[in-house]
Amino acid sequence: MERGGGGPGARCRGRRRGVATEPDPAERLARVRAWTVLPDRAVVRFAEPGARELAEALLERGVAVDAEVPVGGPPEPLERFLAWPVRDPARVRLAVELPGADRALVALALRGLPPVPVLLFGREAAAWPVLRLAARCGTGARIGVGDVLRVPDGRPARSNAQLVAAAARFRDEAPTAGIR
Repeated sequence: MERGGGGPGARCRGRRRGVATEPDPAERLARVRAWTVLPDRAVVRFAEPGARELAEALLERGVAVDAEVPVGGPPEPLERFLAWPVRDPARVRLAVELPGADRALVALALRGLPPVPVLLFGREAAAWPVLRLAARCGTGARIGVGDVLRVPDGRPARSNAQLVAAAARFRDEAPTAGIR
């Protein structure tokens, strides 16, 4: 949903946006080009066809990109990202989705990267172990109801704020030993 007022090119500060609901890559591009309210940042899933073109279109519109790359499965998403010549690394962030807290997968994902910030995340059961691994590796991390619905002790999360508070405690407890 677009928020905010204003005409073409209006910004939607502090908001991320995705176009994942549109399965056709050409239609995704058309939708992005037609946006009248622009988010600060949008997620581009490099596991999907047309990711590179979508990322370029967003950057051309002034929208920063979270390049989401799952690792630990087929190699194509990471290969797609690494083949993309990132021309504006200050506006691109690599979001690495891990199936579990595996340092070898992190090392694989970080090999040969352009100079972009990296954050790690996991979904459901992998969310908390991956968050701890991110702290140990010195990368960024992400947590929220889009990734996990339970706090570390297994209780249902009441809100994103509760997840973020738990994540801050988790990170504070983890020793750091950079991997990059």
